[in-house]
Order: sequence, then structure tokens, then C-alpha cells
Amino acid sequence: IGLGISRLFAELSANVLIVSRREPSLVEAVRTITEAGADPGAVAYRVGRADSEKDADASVALAIERFGRLDILVNAAGFQHVAPAVEFPLERWDALLATMLTAPFVLSQAALPAMMARRWGRIVNIGSVTSVFGFAGLGPYCASRGGIHPLNMTLADDWASSGLTVNLLAT
Repeated sequence: IGLGISRLFAELSANVLIVSRREPSLVEAVRTITEAGADPGAVAYRVGRADSEKDADASVALAIERFGRLDILVNAAGFQHVAPAVEFPLERWDALLATMLTAPFVLSQAALPAMMARRWGRIVNIGSVTSVFGFAGLGPYCASRGGIHPLNMTLADDWASSGLTVNLLAT
């Protein structure tokens, strides 16, 4: 989803900074965005780590340094681990929630000062039909998507008076 959105922005002549958890994915994304006619910036880090606030701040700084401003943040990182709840490893639960719920919050916080300074910005969070429905074997995934929905509404309400729009794209 994130690569598709990045490609669309590139085709619309937007500057794109790609953040990916894995170096091979980052290389492929840069190739795809370059083919779409853009000169993307790129940074690799694993969202949701203990030091992810530092990485998020550095990513925002890189975008501003490279492109002069930050207009739109799309929080699209995610993964699934399918297992019955009784067998679901706690470390996978922690990683999934860190990636899919904590990281969008941390990245949004990092983007906020630059967007508020201009009184304009857009944040798009990726949700899912699982934000309102549970599915067998997907408990933590559903919980993360269930959390992103009210978080998104809260950020939208908190930041609307500052000229920011926060939306949820549920697939």
C-alpha cells in the first residue's frame, strides 16, 4: 500500500521520502519511484523500536533538508503474524503493536512541528476493515487496527485548529 501511494505521489510530481524497515524493500521502492519520474529520498529503520522517536525525528529532518518542507505523511508500515490467540508469541504481539500503532503516533508527533509551523499538513494513516471486525488468528493485528481508528480521530480533532488534516484509509 505504501509503495503504491508513493508511486502515485511521484507520478503527480511530488517529492517522496521513503522509509522502509528492510534495505531490499527500500532499494526496490527507490527504483519504482525513480521509474515514476521522481528523485526520492530514502531511509531505512525499523519503526517501533525503542529508539524510533530519534529515527522518526531524523526522517522528518531529512525530508525537510532534502525537499524544503514536509506536506504529507503516510503511515503505511505493517505486517501480519497469523496464529491462534493461545499460541500467539508475546514478542510478536509487541512488535506488531509497535509497528502498526505506536509508529504512526511517533511519526505523526515528529511531523507535527514542521506542519504546524506552516499551518498546513496532511497525515494519512492506513487502517483496515479489521478495525471494526475481528478475524480468527489475527487478534493482535485486529487490535492494532482497532486502535488506529480512534487514534486517528483524536489526532484529527487535536490538530485541526492548527491547519492539519488527519485521515484514515481503511482497506
